[in-house]
Amino acid sequence: MVIIVPTEVNGYLDEFLAKYDIPTLSHAPEITPENTETPLPPTPTSILPTVTATQIPTPFPATPTPTMAPFEGNYCVDAEALNVRTGPGMGYPVVGWLITNDCIKVDGRAEGTLWVRISAGPPGHLDYGGMWIFGGYLLPKDFERLPAVTPPSH
Repeated sequence: MVIIVPTEVNGYLDEFLAKYDIPTLSHAPEITPENTETPLPPTPTSILPTVTATQIPTPFPATPTPTMAPFEGNYCVDAEALNVRTGPGMGYPVVGWLITNDCIKVDGRAEGTLWVRISAGPPGHLDYGGMWIFGGYLLPKDFERLPAVTPPSH
């Protein structure tokens, strides 16, 4: 173990060590930093072109962007990761996962639980259709309107 002691207390330390018959420590040489400043290279300058903004007249009056109504049965993940399982419960195997803001459509729930069944996805999309996720990590939380479905057996 190395203990560094300030120079001004070395005399006191030597007396203490001698008084209690503790082996004397060797004194570390005093280190003085050398001037190691490295000059910084000159900062390059760049010349940016001047851009002048001109307003382009709009030929048609601006129309508000239509807002889409939320899709019935669409739920989004409100957790870092959410396991997708073959059935509604921790005892069923995990077959994949969804991450924050992944949105899916669900078509049913296990009676008396927050486990919901995923609907089939669009073609070419990672399809977890028929698999289950815990709805406690989904938004919105209106599962009671979903029909109860019979879960698969283990």
